[in-house]
Formats: sequence, structure tokens, C-alpha cells
Amino acid sequence: MELLPLSRLSGRIWAIILVLILGGCLSQPRARSLPGGVDTPAPTSMPALRPVPTFTPTRTASASASPVHVDRQVLEVFYRAMNGADWYTGRNENWGRQENWMSEAPLASWYGVEIDDQGRVTALNLARTGLQGSLPAELGALQELRVLDLSENSLEGPIPPELGQLARLEVMDLSGNNHYYRETSELLGLSGTIPPELGQLASLQTLHLAMNRLEGAIPPELSQLASLQTLHLAMNRLEGAIPPELGQLASLQTLHLAVNRLEGAIPPELGQLASLQTLHLAVNRLEGAIPPELGQLTALENLYLSSNRLESAIPPELGQLTVLESLSLGGNRLEGTIPPELDQLTALDFLHLSSNRLHGPLPPELGQLTALEVLQLSSNRLHGPLPPELGQLTALRVLHLDNNQFSGNIPPELGALPLQRYYAHGAAGLRIGRNQWTGCLPPAWAALEINWREDSVELEFCAAGPEFWPPTPTPFHG
Repeated sequence: MELLPLSRLSGRIWAIILVLILGGCLSQPRARSLPGGVDTPAPTSMPALRPVPTFTPTRTASASASPVHVDRQVLEVFYRAMNGADWYTGRNENWGRQENWMSEAPLASWYGVEIDDQGRVTALNLARTGLQGSLPAELGALQELRVLDLSENSLEGPIPPELGQLARLEVMDLSGNNHYYRETSELLGLSGTIPPELGQLASLQTLHLAMNRLEGAIPPELSQLASLQTLHLAMNRLEGAIPPELGQLASLQTLHLAVNRLEGAIPPELGQLASLQTLHLAVNRLEGAIPPELGQLTALENLYLSSNRLESAIPPELGQLTVLESLSLGGNRLEGTIPPELDQLTALDFLHLSSNRLHGPLPPELGQLTALEVLQLSSNRLHGPLPPELGQLTALRVLHLDNNQFSGNIPPELGALPLQRYYAHGAAGLRIGRNQWTGCLPPAWAALEINWREDSVELEFCAAGPEFWPPTPTPFHG
């Protein structure tokens, strides 16, 4: 069976994946001090987990085999289960080199293996090495293992519940194992459910299972991972509700559940995650209102809730997220007006509210977001003239206002904005079509070389000086 890893897919497919992720799903959060002030309730009791079997040395070993010998045996089992003869390291031109695996050389010399002073295996760093097959349960016997990185390979089958025995594990990265079986073009990867036994990994700081074929519900037992800083489960087939128990993860900095099939409401308990810097729930089937409790996440830098079924108004409490840099709520069913309280988001550089049911005039307070680089308001029901205060957005590169009910003259102040001709994936940086404009276009916009007729804009350019422009009407605030 010949497998094709995702790393060999065409650039077009990768581009599609990146569009779905919205904002760079695989990025790591920046380090920052952890603010206090949010009370986290004591964890509730969870159901007892079933015991998992322990590894028994092979018959060729004595019953009193040393721990180091057991570790070696486990790695030999792992090598065979992963079709080790087909690995490639990519470290030099001699691809296929094993670097001492299955030899009598010390384990420290085996490629990707790290050991401690006692010779015990502490790390398996085998990302992008061509691993194929199902993970063996024997990995659970590596008692001193702290890092397990098998990302971007061609693994398939279930995650063994025995991995819940790795009491010292700090990093588990099994992400990016989606791959195609060349003969049928079938998409494979790690499958089955996430074992609730992973909730026993008391030292775990990073759990990265993104880009696989995992299904079923997110185990509430993961809320027992008191040291967890990153929980990344994006791009799987996970279903059901987001467990409210995840609000107990007091150390969590990144919660990434995008591109799944999650349903139900966003738990208000997530507002208890005082250390959270990134909350990414985009491209799911979430519904109901955005919890105002999310306004308590004072360390939050990125909030992505786009492409769901969220309803009701944008909570004004989101204006309390004073270090927020990205706010993406597009592609929902949000109603009401844009809260003027968003003017408090002085660090915001990306605001995406397109494809909702928002109405009313554009708040002039948005002109105070001087760090803003991208403002996307397309396909809503916004109306009235544009506030000239938008001319204060001196960092703005992308402005999308098309498919609304804006009217009146375009304020001349907008002609000074540093708008760029193209945005991501060839889209125009400026889109204002399908509105009810009058007057003329700022002369500086001629440099953008936009096909205004194609964009359903029938206006001509104004004369080359503000004294010739039509007067800007007083902004409508009704």
C-alpha cells in the first residue's frame, strides 16, 4: 500500500486548507504574563477511567528486564509497527537512512530519540519521517517519555488508550497525519474517538491532534489536564457539544477546535479561562448567542467564531478585550447593530463581520481603531453614509463594504487610507460595490486599478482637490 502524505499535495489544495483555517490555525501563541482576577471554580468530579493494560517484555527477555532494556524493546516494536524500513529523515540527501535504529548502538544515537542521565527515553521527535501504520499500545510503557512528536506522517487507526499511562508526558503532537491512499484517493489518518484516558496525563502541556480523522465527542475528561496550555483539535470530524468542563483548564492559552462538526451553544464557562490567548471555534455548527462571558477573557488576543450558525447581537462586552488583535465573526446569523464599545479594542488589527444580518449605521467610534489593518463588513444590511472618522484608520490596508445599503457621498478622508490593490488569494483590497453611493470617488483610488463597473460602482473620480469634491453629509446616527 503506497501512501501519499499531505506534504506532497498540490499548492492549490494547501491553499484551500489555509482558507478554511482562517487566521493561521497551526501557529503557536506568543508568551505573555498571565493576568488574574477571574475566579475558576474547583473541578467537578469525573467518572473513573478504566485501567489500561501494561506492557509486558517479550519472551526473549527476562522478567527482571531493566527499564532501559524495556525502552529499547518498545522502540523496536514501534519501528516494526511503523514500517521503519520506509522512513526518511530528510536531514540530508541520503533519504532512507535509519541512523542506528534497530542496532546495538546506544539509544541516544537513534534518530529522533532523546534519553536522560539514566538512559531512559524522554523524547521521540519523529515528525515528517514517513511513518506509516497504526500506533502500538506498547508506547504506553515509556515511563519517562516527556515529548511524543509524530506529526505530519501517515499514521492511521485509533489512538491507543495506553498512551494515558505516560505520566510524565508534556507534549503529545500527533497532528497532520491526514494522507491519501494513492490507489483509491481515500483520505486516511488517525481515526476513532479521542481516548478519555488522555485525561490522566497530569503533566501534559500540549495536546495537538489536528488534521486527522478523529470523530465522536470531545471527552470531558480532558478538563483534568491541569497543566494544559494548548488544546488543538482542529480539522477532524468531532461532533456533539463543546464540554463546559473545559472552562476548568486554568492554564490554557490556546483552544483550537475549528473545522469540525461541533454543535450546540458556546459554553459560557469558557469565559473562566483567564489565561486564554486564542479561541478558535470557526467552521463548525455552533448556534445560539455569543456568550457575554467571553468579555472576561482579558488575555485574549485572537477570537475566531466565523462560519457557524450564531445568532442574536454582538455582545458589547467584547469591547472589554483590550489586548484583542483579531476578531472574526463573519458567516453567521448575527443581528442588531455594531456595538460602539468595540472602539475600546485599540490593539485590534483584523475585524471580520461579513455575511451576517447586521443593520444600522456604521459607528463613527470605529475610527478610533488606529491599529486596524483589515475591516470586512460585506453582505450585511448596514445603511446610511460612511462616517468620515474612518479616515483616521491610518493602518487600514483592506476595506470591504460591498453588498450593503450604504448611501451618500464617500468621505474624501478615505482617499488618504493606505489601501492595497489585492488582498489574500487575489481578492481586491477595496470593495464598495452594490450600495447606493452618490457623488464621486476619491482620486487616490485610481491607483488601485479596480474595475469599478465590474464591481457595480457607477461613479466617476472626483477632481484632483478636496475643494472640488461634493460636500460630505453629516453622518446619520438614527
